[in-house]
This record gives sequence, C-alpha cells and structure tokens, in this order.
Amino acid sequence: MKDIIKGCAKSCLIVMLCLALFQPWGIDRIEGMTRIVLIVSETLISFLDAVVVELIVKYVFRFRVSTLSVRRYVMESLVRAVMLVPLITLTLLVFQGYGWKGNALEYIVKDGKFMVQPFLAMSMCVASLAVVIFIFMYYSVKNDKLKEELENIRSINALLEERQRKLSEDGEDGGVTEPELTCTIVGHGQGAVLELNPKDIIYVESMANYADVCYIKDGNTRHTTLRITLKQMRETLEAFDWVVQCHRAFLVNINFVVNLSSRSTGCQLHVFGIDKDIPVSRANTETIRNMLERKSV
Repeated sequence: MKDIIKGCAKSCLIVMLCLALFQPWGIDRIEGMTRIVLIVSETLISFLDAVVVELIVKYVFRFRVSTLSVRRYVMESLVRAVMLVPLITLTLLVFQGYGWKGNALEYIVKDGKFMVQPFLAMSMCVASLAVVIFIFMYYSVKNDKLKEELENIRSINALLEERQRKLSEDGEDGGVTEPELTCTIVGHGQGAVLELNPKDIIYVESMANYADVCYIKDGNTRHTTLRITLKQMRETLEAFDWVVQCHRAFLVNINFVVNLSSRSTGCQLHVFGIDKDIPVSRANTETIRNMLERKSV
C-alpha cells in the first residue's frame, strides 16, 4: 500500500504542476485563493482515483511493478489509462458541477440525457495529462530498472571475485583436472561420446539439435560438437552445480567466469581463456546470483 500511495502521489504532483502552469478547464479565469483551492481539490480527486485504479490492477489483475520490464510497464500503463481516464473525467465533472452549479450532475446529465460533449472534452484534457505523466513515469521506471540492474551486476561481480579468490586459495581453479571425477556425455549417432572431467567444461552452446562443448584438455581449449539438445546436456550435468544455465542457448561453468557486464538485451559473462562473451538472460541473472550466494556460505 505504501508503494501505491508513493507512486500515485508522484503522479499527482505532476498533475498539480500541469494544472498550475497550463490552467485548463477555465482555471485561468478564477481569481485569488479559489484558483489554488480548485487546483489542490482536482489534484486530490485525481490522487484518490489513481489509488482506486492501482488497487484494482494490483489485487484483480495482479500487476507487480517491482518485477516489470519496461516493455511490460508500457502495456500495463495502457490498461491503467483505459480505467483511469474515464474515472477521473467523471469525478472531475461531478466535482465541477457540484462546486459551481450546486448540482453534481449538471455537466454530465441534462434533461435525463447523458452529455457526451463535455465528457469527451474533459476526457481529452485528462488524457493529455495522462500522456505527460506516462512519459515522466516511463523514464523514471527505466532509470530505476537501470540502477537496479547495475547494482545487481556489481553484487554478482563481487560474488564472482570472492569465488575466484576461494578457488585460488584452495588450489581448485577451473582448469585443474580430477581423474576420479568423470562425466560421460552421450550424443545421438555412432561414436558420439565425450568423456571428460566436468570441471574442465567452459561452456556449452546449443545449436538447434546439436551442442558445442567447449572445454580444457591438456592445457588447451577444445571444442566438440555432439548431436544432443541443451535440455539433455543440462540433465547430464545437473549433478555438477557449478555448471548453470545462463541463457536459453548456453550452459556455463561459473568457475571460469571473470565478471558480468551489461548489454542492450541483458548481460554477458566474460570467461577465462576465450574471446567469446556468454549472454545472460535477465531471467537467469538471479539464478546465477543465488548459486554464487550458496557457494559463498
């Protein structure tokens, strides 16, 4: 509830500023304190309507602002606008009719008929304010998401640095082989078998029904392509929790990862010994963080 009130208050401060600057709906013709009272009253009405709509979208439509992508925020803002613009229009018309005419329905009902013209005129004004608010909130949400992503990257990089330090201290970096630990990957087709120490795997890249396995052998980086899906690879390697899925097309050995950096469609991992950057989808960033946090305990 606190977040809802905070968000609605931020939007309504913009409404108050626009009303004070542009003075629509004949506000510019009102003198003295009455103008200020009217602006504050209409802002308060907008705030209450916004809270009602936010409660509806939260508890009925189950919108969760904290988990939104910017694209989804745009789509859900349209849903809010569809509900909010008519609601604010009606309440403002009722308020103006009650305040200036002594009859709350004066502006929307006449001779038993609904007055379309004043409703549409007010709707256009409210929609114009809604566009201004949307632009402001869009960039505000986008900026908040960017800050959140950068903070997430910094925290993951700190965990990666701690992980590398521990591996270095224990003498168990990603390139050390352990003969007693062997993984057999069986692909489709005759002779499609790869045996290796799972700690030597750097990454696995899916290519349709094939998988390119990049690994260390005899101190050199090698590639083997097998006819096997990424899902089957993930099932084969599921016992080795340092191999995680970071993208729909990639598995990566977290012990080889140097750091994480941002890119336009998510993030990317920089890996020891290879020039290839491994993409990380936003959905899997949290998976990597959770795994690193478990390892650091």
